[in-house]
Amino acid sequence: MGKTCLGYIALFCVIAIVIFLYVYLRYPADIEAMGLLTQPPEWMRSVCAAAVSLPAAFFASMGLGFLHGVWQKFAERSLIQFSIHGGLPINGKNTAAAGVITPLASPLTAPISGSPCVAYNYEICHTGIRAGKRITDFHGFSLSPFVIQTAVGPVRLLNYPEFDFRENAYDDEETFQRARKYIHETNFSPVGMGPAAIGKGFLEIKDMLTDEDCFIKKDWARVGKDCDISNDYFVEQCLKIGENVCAFGTYSAGSGGLISDSFPVRLMKGEGSAISKTLLRRIIGNIIGVAILLAVAVAIVKIFFHFLPSFIA
Repeated sequence: MGKTCLGYIALFCVIAIVIFLYVYLRYPADIEAMGLLTQPPEWMRSVCAAAVSLPAAFFASMGLGFLHGVWQKFAERSLIQFSIHGGLPINGKNTAAAGVITPLASPLTAPISGSPCVAYNYEICHTGIRAGKRITDFHGFSLSPFVIQTAVGPVRLLNYPEFDFRENAYDDEETFQRARKYIHETNFSPVGMGPAAIGKGFLEIKDMLTDEDCFIKKDWARVGKDCDISNDYFVEQCLKIGENVCAFGTYSAGSGGLISDSFPVRLMKGEGSAISKTLLRRIIGNIIGVAILLAVAVAIVKIFFHFLPSFIA
């Protein structure tokens, strides 16, 4: 994930330099051709090139990032078809595991819905006064050992996955009582501020991404257990036993499952064919995003040169 961020930063810098040079070299040296009598100072040439290149590079790099997303989703569609038709996963390669969830231990109980499941995450939160922002009071997640029964056999998830499906929201009395009971019975880690707390949180997240015993449980609290949650609402995502899912990750033959590598293990709900259709819709959306963002980048440069004479004058 860190390599990906560095890659986007490097892409932005390269595009910014290219646009800077383009604008700098096209900046009219012969001011008389523009009908102006005075030559602007040389520093203005560099300032204008920088002022145009930075926002244009921002939109262009975002557009190319969307283009990378298009390629990735096409690849994921191919991986799904490979899994559905019985293709054997290859050690160290990106893999899709499409099939049905089967537990390897006693099921968990989701704290908000009360559903038996193999994994969940939840938030107990309220709406802030400013701009309706969600403010989380309690949150956490858990994972118990399970496998995905694919066409070629069981595949384990060795890291806590990123849930790529819609969360469910609750605000009824029964859910309130269930959440209140969970808060009372659970030991929470406080959510702190400052470098020390951030470093501790990073290590905890790293543990969750590398815990190969396949059992993870973490809970955090921003407030005390006696906090009034009567005005809170509750959101949850959970993986129920027997659901059809598809997980994307790097296959480890030694462990017989998917692990996080450059990206975290990602999990979507539904049969393989339905997930392929979802990815196709996302591909179309990404292509539209690419076109819009690149058009904005080009427009910034064109508008600059269109208004340049009046700006200098």
